[in-house]
Amino acid sequence: QFAPTLSVGDGGSMDVLWVKLEIGSIATPYSPNSLENYSISNMPSNPNLLINGNFEVNQRIQATYTNSENSAMYTVDRWRLHGVGSVTKLTKGVHCVLTSKYCHFSQNLEDFNSKMLVGKQVTLSFEVANLVGTITVKIRQSSSNIKTLLVKNNGKHSITLTLPNSLSYFDIHFENNSTTEISFDLIYAKLELGSIVTPLIPRPFSEELALCQRYYLKFYQPNGASITNPAFIGTFFSASASGGYALIDLPNAIRGGFSLTIKNVGYKIGSADVGVFSSTSYAMITQNHTKLKIYCGGGSGFTAGNAYPLCIYGDLALEIDAEIY
Repeated sequence: QFAPTLSVGDGGSMDVLWVKLEIGSIATPYSPNSLENYSISNMPSNPNLLINGNFEVNQRIQATYTNSENSAMYTVDRWRLHGVGSVTKLTKGVHCVLTSKYCHFSQNLEDFNSKMLVGKQVTLSFEVANLVGTITVKIRQSSSNIKTLLVKNNGKHSITLTLPNSLSYFDIHFENNSTTEISFDLIYAKLELGSIVTPLIPRPFSEELALCQRYYLKFYQPNGASITNPAFIGTFFSASASGGYALIDLPNAIRGGFSLTIKNVGYKIGSADVGVFSSTSYAMITQNHTKLKIYCGGGSGFTAGNAYPLCIYGDLALEIDAEIY
């Protein structure tokens, strides 16, 4: 929307109130990204309340995730596999093999997001292909099922329900409820407010990645970092000749209560090759939502009080896991 409208060649100025690019031929009203349901009959799509609903973000960068135990492991971002089975990233969607009974591919919503949906009507929609067996789709809170749907055919499916007035640990399961292995391609999954199924319009990749990085983040060099070809991730401040602390800025606010894995992190002094910290001397001493402060020891050649580049020299260096298990 522009005010006023100027023709080519006019002088002057204008106020730009908003700009919107959307899919389709119908111009729909502008609204900020939010969880609100705008009751507009010709609106082509509601926001997806699930994160990474088209499975494009895959920070762990594995082609296939295989679980051989009755436990939970995360696969593509925000989606976990619980039980014996595997998940393979496809060009479009994921291929799930659920071997053990009750094995499921699922996403759970963070508690404060769940509470925003209390007492509201929601619809889960998804598309399945190459189905072998029967999928038991469950919408759950804690350990109780709120609604269940048996899926026996390929295609698009949906469930509409009104959520309870008391809601916590809200999650979506695609589950094997039999002792026989099942398999299927899941093309997308979408949870939205209201009873009308609207198309999945994926968020821009950078926006989807930012949402995922609240729960999982890793620093790595995809082209292969090495002692002679490091990647720089932060600043190290020396407190002595052999150690000190490092400050690392996170691209997005991380969820609290995370675990931290550090490997292949070193330092650079002048033009020398990367120095290596002792891997056993790491200890996280403070944290907040957007910055990490970690203690690094076992180095050498520092001048106390000086700052040095902090770098990684291996494919996986620093991994922050704040997922909901």
